[in-house]
Amino acid sequence: MYLPLYDALLFYIMLIFYIFPFFIVISVIVIPRRKVKVTDYSDGFAEIVLGLMSCQVAIFALFISLKWYYSDQLVTYLHRMVRVPDIYIHSIDLWGEYDTFSIVVDSLNIPLIILNLMLTFMAIFYSSYSTTSVQLFQKYVINLVTAMFLMNILFTTMHLGIFYIAFELLIIPLFFLIGMGSRLRRLRAVTLFVLYTVAFSYVMLLSLIYTWVWFGTLHYPTVLVLFHFLPSPTFLYFFWISLLIAFLAKIPLVPFHIWLPEAHVEATAVGSVILAGLVLKIGTYGIIRFLVPLQVLLPSDVLFTIISLFGLLSAAYATVMTLFQVDLKRIIAYSSIAHLSFAIAAVFTGTKTGLAGSYFYNIGHGFVSAALFFFAGVLYIRYGTRLLKYYSGLRLLPYLSAQFMLFTFANIGFPGTSNFVAELLSVNSFIFTNSICALILIFIIFFGSLVFSVWTYLRMVSGPISFHIFKQHQDLPLSDPQFQSYIEQQKDPARAREIRWLPETSQEAFILAYFSVVIILLGFFPHDAFFEFFKIC
Repeated sequence: MYLPLYDALLFYIMLIFYIFPFFIVISVIVIPRRKVKVTDYSDGFAEIVLGLMSCQVAIFALFISLKWYYSDQLVTYLHRMVRVPDIYIHSIDLWGEYDTFSIVVDSLNIPLIILNLMLTFMAIFYSSYSTTSVQLFQKYVINLVTAMFLMNILFTTMHLGIFYIAFELLIIPLFFLIGMGSRLRRLRAVTLFVLYTVAFSYVMLLSLIYTWVWFGTLHYPTVLVLFHFLPSPTFLYFFWISLLIAFLAKIPLVPFHIWLPEAHVEATAVGSVILAGLVLKIGTYGIIRFLVPLQVLLPSDVLFTIISLFGLLSAAYATVMTLFQVDLKRIIAYSSIAHLSFAIAAVFTGTKTGLAGSYFYNIGHGFVSAALFFFAGVLYIRYGTRLLKYYSGLRLLPYLSAQFMLFTFANIGFPGTSNFVAELLSVNSFIFTNSICALILIFIIFFGSLVFSVWTYLRMVSGPISFHIFKQHQDLPLSDPQFQSYIEQQKDPARAREIRWLPETSQEAFILAYFSVVIILLGFFPHDAFFEFFKIC
């Protein structure tokens, strides 16, 4: 098949984009390392790894630039060729005329690919100064890059078989990212993660095998067309519900959620960032990509109403459970369950605003949850605990307190932050349904989210100084004269306000400032960030 020059150019750029992670992994393995700690940048090992990741980002940036330049031509040409709208990369015929592996790069997955690249880069950057040895940093890089490669496959393939293989292989790097924690309960967390993920994905595997036997293909555009000619919707229901269960367990909704709080608590900050920022988004992406187009073929809307109410109940339960947690990472984990459950409930309202709100939740929550877990990691590195009872008086650290306030506001959907547009559209979708029960549950969710977010912030920032924090603070020992002066004058608010410290390192300041800027930009310019998705909706 003859391809225009720009189409061939885009295809080979994406091919390099797929292959480049292997080059990063090989480079990490073969580059000689002469130092013991990663923080010693004398031989440039960390800079080389970060530079390679920058090249990976630059390759996709080049693709996006060319895609925007040739957007109209590509949409017209490829729409006629593969008969699936908004696809920019041609199909590669691997298994015959009716079974193709379509590489899809469209307005639905471009923000997710960007999110994948950004979070992976930041996770590697965070590991470069927080790990204690080069060997551990090497393990982090290999697992993070492997997870990035598999998620790029997940987000860009339209072949259900390839999607399932990457869906399952992603367990391997996540197994190590969770298992590299320092606590003894990490084995239990890893076991729960593997059991829940694998057990419910077997249901999807069974439906895919049956689909291949029935249709002779797993190419989703072809399967989507063939479903229109089924004499009975029984098989369609089986296929749809099987994929739905696998995706809900990956998000996860209640009662599939048991593994998530354990995994977040036992994993390192990097593992939690990848879990909350990327892995949980696979479920919502799969529902929007593969299940929403099939809703028009299902004859009854009762199923969608039940799932939507189920999502609201899951969000309400997770919100209430958050009020009883004492571990900072467990609070963020239950908050993630609540937000994504609400996003899934919005999808199945059957409205365009619900679909758009869920999609924005997917991207906005990815940045907000990653920022909160990085914040928790910064605290844990410095003070050695995540229990709230040891934290109070962080107002003495103004930069850290200000960042925490911004992330807290973003988590509750404050206007001007990335989650505000998502929550506004999602709530609007439920208003159209005229469901009193749904509106009551929404009130419980938002009120509970406001309560636990504000309470957590005030508990950690205000109040008396925690001696546990300053006892373990490397930059501010107990013998410091400024600290002793503050202890003597802490009953005098006027004197207390005069003493300020900024103990964050430059790396920590960069990571937190980066997420702050992204969250604010997405809050003020959502239309510019998701312009093409607005056209679809």
